[in-house]
Amino acid sequence: MNRVGVVTQTDIETNGNGEARRVMLQVKITAPEDVQKVEYLNPVGEDSRPVVGSLVMVVKVSNNWKFAIPITDGLEPSAEEGERHLYSSNGTTKLVSVKLKSNSKVAIANDAESLHQLNADLIDIIKSITISGSSVSLASQAALDGVKIRYNTLLDSI
Repeated sequence: MNRVGVVTQTDIETNGNGEARRVMLQVKITAPEDVQKVEYLNPVGEDSRPVVGSLVMVVKVSNNWKFAIPITDGLEPSAEEGERHLYSSNGTTKLVSVKLKSNSKVAIANDAESLHQLNADLIDIIKSITISGSSVSLASQAALDGVKIRYNTLLDSI
């Protein structure tokens, strides 16, 4: 029987048949004493671990093998039709995200900054550059320094 449960702990350890190391979840099903250890299934090509508090569906394949598939982490969805958003989370906030947009663009952002906005700010700074003969001047060195710091902070977080 398939059942919905809440993740109470995650670990990487050997799965039930001892073949490989996998993400294993401790899942509370209904009552506090109904806690089960199950293998977490990721789609091929993905590597993730749900945060404590996420809802999962526990599927019983046999007496010796149960696995969990994700239902929700409780965070509000933001993807438009046809999009895919990948993000990390602390359980309450989407921290760093890569958004594969339906307009064929990719957006990269952390919780405070988006690469799109940084690029727009950099373009504004570039537009403020004045060239006169052999002289080049920048309207605001401080603005350029600020964007450099924000770029480095964003790139360090992804």
